[in-house]
Amino acid sequence: LTLRHCGRSGCSLPSPVSLFIFFNQRRKYRAVTTLRTDMPLKVIGVGFGRTGTDSLREAMEILGMPCYHMISAGHRDEYKYWVKADKQIRETGETTLLKEIFENPKHKWGAAVDFPTCVYYKELLKIYPDAKFVLGIRDPEKWYESAVNTIWHPWGFEWSPFMTISPTIRDLHKLRNSYISRVLKVPYDELNPRDVWNKEKMIKGFNQHIEDVKATIPADKLHIFRVTDGWDGLCAFLGEKVPDVPFPNINDKKEYSKMMLKSNVIGGIAWVVFAGIVGGICYLPFGIKRSFF
Repeated sequence: LTLRHCGRSGCSLPSPVSLFIFFNQRRKYRAVTTLRTDMPLKVIGVGFGRTGTDSLREAMEILGMPCYHMISAGHRDEYKYWVKADKQIRETGETTLLKEIFENPKHKWGAAVDFPTCVYYKELLKIYPDAKFVLGIRDPEKWYESAVNTIWHPWGFEWSPFMTISPTIRDLHKLRNSYISRVLKVPYDELNPRDVWNKEKMIKGFNQHIEDVKATIPADKLHIFRVTDGWDGLCAFLGEKVPDVPFPNINDKKEYSKMMLKSNVIGGIAWVVFAGIVGGICYLPFGIKRSFF
């Protein structure tokens, strides 16, 4: 792993918050440091976050496919590229920037799951017509309850004002709005992001997403998946041998809550330090003047 990420528009250092996310998740997201360059995007997860996407990510890596995930995008400071890709899709219908995210010459992925990948399945089907798609499903009520207590928690990464000191998180907030607009089928410029806490609307969007995926992805390229299904059906669909290890069952709600709390503390301290520096700079001329008079 290098601290400097070389992207399509030059090099930049990851933000402190993105580094914090990575070092808290380095065991779980180990594949991001050992990417293969010969791996085409073979598997695309189109289930929403909190439908077992982290378990699916781990499963893909056990099968030998480095897997792109929301945390992968965050620690690599790639939300800004997603924001640009989304804008290109909305304004021109082109997908060149989206493709570059997965086909950076130095970093190619064998699979991709979770946010933000899951809502770009129509575009990704055109880019990767030979890919296979896995649609994670879950009881809608339980899915929503899990989401509002983790990824959509008011103090979570996607909402907390304390963490907006990080450019990475500000880009995440923009991308969050694109995601919600696609889920609710509301034009980006007309979106009220707080509708994410409207249970009726979000569950409707969740169910509609499942139906839209089924209607869009050819049946022979789509696998409907629950975490409790285990390896057999998934491996048969992918043409892979069943591993001799149990299927991963990762429930990271408690870990996510701890990481969320730590990040808010770090973000709050950073804002206090920043305010102190700005205040000190503003006071400096008056302090100098008083010392002479």
